[in-house]
Amino acid sequence: MRAAPSRPGLPGGVAALAVFGASGAVLVLEILGVRLLAPYVGLTLETYTTIIGVVLAGIALGAAAGGHAADVLDPRRLLAALLVAGGLLALTTVPLVRLLGEAFEGAGGASALALSLFALLPTATVLSAVTPVVVKLQLGDLAASGTVVGRLSAWATAGALAGTFCTGFVFV
Repeated sequence: MRAAPSRPGLPGGVAALAVFGASGAVLVLEILGVRLLAPYVGLTLETYTTIIGVVLAGIALGAAAGGHAADVLDPRRLLAALLVAGGLLALTTVPLVRLLGEAFEGAGGASALALSLFALLPTATVLSAVTPVVVKLQLGDLAASGTVVGRLSAWATAGALAGTFCTGFVFV
């Protein structure tokens, strides 16, 4: 006997908004990271490469850690904690770069890597953990898992695109 599908633990619009906003914030952070770090480490190919690589590493770490955490913790509480922690970490990015920037100034690619790891990786990791937690909350029926994951992935990508274009053409 097949169990009746359960209702999703998060309304669809809220789920879409959460992944859209979190992914958008990660890309805003990535693009602004270049402007934040440039006065200390310069505008070089190594700086761009390092920032992109560190943020991508944060996205991968966050996706893996968020997926695992969603399986062992209450995803509703976890989602709230991730959004609050991600927001607080984002707020600390500028002061952290200013505080540490002078210490890493002039050391080339290594300084860009160190500054990116301290200032950008934690926020990117925490905010990237949001999507798998939201997926967990949305999965009411494994038969629809492809639809749920695909829809939320599309919203997350749309948020990343919005963050990218808004940063480049509106915020900066």
